Amino acid sequence: MKKHIRAVASTTIRKPVEEVFQAFANPQYSVMVDPATVSAVLIGGEPFSKGAEYEVTIKAPFFLMKNIKEKQVYTEYDPPHRLTIDVSQDSMSGPENEIFDVAEDGAVTVKWIANYELRGMMAWLSKLIERMAQSKGQIWIDNMKQTIEMGRKPPE
Repeated sequence: MKKHIRAVASTTIRKPVEEVFQAFANPQYSVMVDPATVSAVLIGGEPFSKGAEYEVTIKAPFFLMKNIKEKQVYTEYDPPHRLTIDVSQDSMSGPENEIFDVAEDGAVTVKWIANYELRGMMAWLSKLIERMAQSKGQIWIDNMKQTIEMGRKPPE
């Protein structure tokens, strides 16, 4: 059984678009702002470029008893306009798009769009997973905004 879900979140950040794009393209920011993201390790390609591959470890819900390993591949890298990351793990896969629009006053609106295909048990729980993805996506993008506007950077 397979189910498709979609989650969308957006925010406006008052920093230069190049700085905002680079933060969203750096998976270490997610490690810093998302308590569920344990690590992000480059496993292939050049960092911050089309074809870069990262293994991201995510804390799993208690009932899974182990962390989730997620592969993220940068399939579109068009600074400072668009970033597409294909996400895959055992029971879920699909693209995440981040689109960056600059207003006349220089503010950057970031729109995050996730389109996932759920398999197995996750497909049975698709409505719950969709609500969780929507909520988690908005929290993540709001945390990214706060971190970028405060000038915080992940350790190197």
